[in-house]
Amino acid sequence: MIQKRFYLMVMIGIITFLTSVVRAEEIETPDASQKAKEEAKEEAKQDIEFMLKPTYKIGEKIEFKIHNNSKITYAYNQKYPACDLFYFDSTEREFMIPQATHCDMVVTVAIKPGETKTLFDWNGDECIVDQFGCSKKEPLPIGTYTIRGTFTTSADENVSTESVATIELIK
Repeated sequence: MIQKRFYLMVMIGIITFLTSVVRAEEIETPDASQKAKEEAKEEAKQDIEFMLKPTYKIGEKIEFKIHNNSKITYAYNQKYPACDLFYFDSTEREFMIPQATHCDMVVTVAIKPGETKTLFDWNGDECIVDQFGCSKKEPLPIGTYTIRGTFTTSADENVSTESVATIELIK
């Protein structure tokens, strides 16, 4: 009887110990998991990030902003910033927006670390006739669109970063 009681006490002790270990791991796991998620999110940030909402209504003004998440000063074309970006529909068909048709002047300005700059406004339309400026445009249909751009530093540093954003146009 004493031997059975001894084994029972040992088993209860082992179960109690294992339960406390599992609980301790459960308590640590969310913090570790949260920290890993935050680190992954930070690593996934682009040096230059487009500051766009995920969805816009057809015809709604889309304010193109960029934010410099890096510790490096990058540059962009202040005169015609839309000209240095590329626009694609969900089939990867490249299209042109009206603000990206008249691209003869380049005025380069800096976007310093931590800064946000407004590039241009766009109404979600596509230029279908370009005659040194958009002479005919149409609204894009409902769908998903991708914007890609490359931003560089001064010629001395010769560093570049790519930025990508996806938006959805809805009714």
